[in-house]
Amino acid sequence: MAYAASVGLTTHLDQGAFEFTGDPGFDGTASEDLFAMHLPVLAVYAAGGGTVRLRTNFLHEDSDTSVPGVTARLQHTFKFFGGDMVRTGAIGEFAVGIADYAGGPVFEAAAARIAQAGWRLEVHSLTAADFQTQIEGFEAVNAATDITALRWVVAHVPLITAEFLGRLKKLGGGVNLSSYQYLAGNGNASRPAGPPFRLVVESGIAAGMGGDGANIAPLNPWIQAYYATTGRNARGDLINPGQQLSRAEVLAMYTRANTWFLGGPDEGQLGVLEVGRLGDVAVLSDDFFAVPDEQLKHIRSVLTLVGGVVVHDSGELTTSARV
Repeated sequence: MAYAASVGLTTHLDQGAFEFTGDPGFDGTASEDLFAMHLPVLAVYAAGGGTVRLRTNFLHEDSDTSVPGVTARLQHTFKFFGGDMVRTGAIGEFAVGIADYAGGPVFEAAAARIAQAGWRLEVHSLTAADFQTQIEGFEAVNAATDITALRWVVAHVPLITAEFLGRLKKLGGGVNLSSYQYLAGNGNASRPAGPPFRLVVESGIAAGMGGDGANIAPLNPWIQAYYATTGRNARGDLINPGQQLSRAEVLAMYTRANTWFLGGPDEGQLGVLEVGRLGDVAVLSDDFFAVPDEQLKHIRSVLTLVGGVVVHDSGELTTSARV
């Protein structure tokens, strides 16, 4: 939380963890009890120790069409439940296990149950085919239960096409993007550069940006902004040519546009500096719109407020400057 505030991040969307199995040969640091994993975090907030906002999605790895995990979640959890600091969100970034995540009967069974409950769903796409079968699954579910107001999302989408962006847009969906290839990408077939930021923006679909977990890509939004605006990876190689965004577009996707992905009360409370919204503000060390490209990676916050409360102060602003 302290690090996030130091780079100006005030809200996190937690995408869950993989299911803890008890098998030491399988479980890893990202494996958790899916129904108890948030209890330590909630205890921190209950004790007044939470300094940035948290929104929780619920990941599940069901492997048969009875989808017991998703069913139990929907029966025992309220969406958009909580307060300004902590609130529940959606099902995702997986609703089913890795063998079924790209589509098929189990995927569609889980999606149908989620649609019937009126919840948002977020799924994960990394290949040249998975987004197609996922969106086709969305379309099949939509034929029985209207999902166009539920804001279903496909995340990452490094290889998505204009056709499927259009089909997802017709379903009222969106795409959740990150600059995760800043560290891993080299622009070839085995490590595609993506996502195609420019293609996404010009499609008109709802699009937002985030850090993708911090163990996948840098949590620092200014490194993410560097990649999205330059197309260059950590070595300085141009690997995403023709897909760069403007700095204004990146800023909007990290702020105003991202509230669409949170939904519920957050859409009218966060993401914009205006009267009537919660006072989340970051005073930056440099002018985001003026610094050279390489300097983007070194921007930080000198003063961060969440709900009008100071949660990070570098000490660089004088008392007179603050007044």
